[in-house]
Amino acid sequence: MGSVCGITAWGLAKRYFDGSILDESINLSFSKISAGSVQLDWNSVRGAYYKLQTGSHPDAAFLSDYTDWIWTLETTESLLFPEAEALQAPAYFRVLRSLEAPEE
Repeated sequence: MGSVCGITAWGLAKRYFDGSILDESINLSFSKISAGSVQLDWNSVRGAYYKLQTGSHPDAAFLSDYTDWIWTLETTESLLFPEAEALQAPAYFRVLRSLEAPEE
């Protein structure tokens, strides 16, 4: 059991060290919560920084930062849009990721 944990830990540490951890794609999902609220979830890398951006069209520039950079310690992140805000939210989202602390 100990060797399995060590091998798994080394595999993860190696991906951080060589940067291949950033090769993982970010997968977004939406869930309708009660009373019309919407929750946006995405997979994350522990210790990375994330920013949610919005846009009016998938081919247009994502110029609006919906959040500041978020530092995560979990393997998933989520954001809840209350009912009124969910109805006014732009239709397209993207999530940016950085392993270094971004400068604002």
